[in-house]
Amino acid sequence: MSHEVGGFCSRPTCNNYAGIVDDSCGHPNQGDAAHIKAEKPGQARYDENQNENERNSASNGIWLCPMCHRQIDRYEHSFTPELLYSWKEEAIKRIKQKGTGNQPIYIGFDWRTEVKTAIRFCENMKTTINKLSLLNFNKDFQNIAIVSDELRLEIVNQCRKSIANQWNNRSSDWCYEEGLQLRQQEIIRIFNVLDSQLPKGYDSTPCIVDLTTWQDNEGNIHFNDPAASTIALLVETYNDFINYTNSI
Repeated sequence: MSHEVGGFCSRPTCNNYAGIVDDSCGHPNQGDAAHIKAEKPGQARYDENQNENERNSASNGIWLCPMCHRQIDRYEHSFTPELLYSWKEEAIKRIKQKGTGNQPIYIGFDWRTEVKTAIRFCENMKTTINKLSLLNFNKDFQNIAIVSDELRLEIVNQCRKSIANQWNNRSSDWCYEEGLQLRQQEIIRIFNVLDSQLPKGYDSTPCIVDLTTWQDNEGNIHFNDPAASTIALLVETYNDFINYTNSI
């Protein structure tokens, strides 16, 4: 599994070298052969329709760095099997392209302009992210928070930053550099996941989120409500993007 992706983490926004199992060159292996569909009931993305051979086959695995492995399992509702299979397929394709020299060609770009564009992208959703972060402080004694109509509309508007329009001159928030662009796409993808999990608000029903958490035997924190889990992931991914931009 590690060999077919060259030892790199299969997550597009990561792609850090995690190591190769049985590396003859002696490089340390720090990667994880993660299950796409869980091995046991109660674990992330468990599929009761799989048999034992399917669960433990290489086709049900994906090579990840430990950090990405923890994240996809903690926020399982935002990382579906279909998404992870697509990561794996693209990671294998990238390695094959490197081997043949058939690399994609990217247009030229100015790094300073790209960083400014990334910062503008973050600034334009900063208010929405801050409001989502504050839900945890505005919850009641039952750990219930209400998503206001205003915030609900802001989430929808963020979803409308369609990936298909990223090269449109009128859409000035999109980067050309692949690493920045992939991280932008991931944030908008998570916004769309959140949008699908929240009530649409077409009637008078309050849009509520249950922020109750629980801890598993390994000390990992989980959420009862998929929307609460996705909000936490969105805030985390947004902050990671800011840190990544500042490190360039």
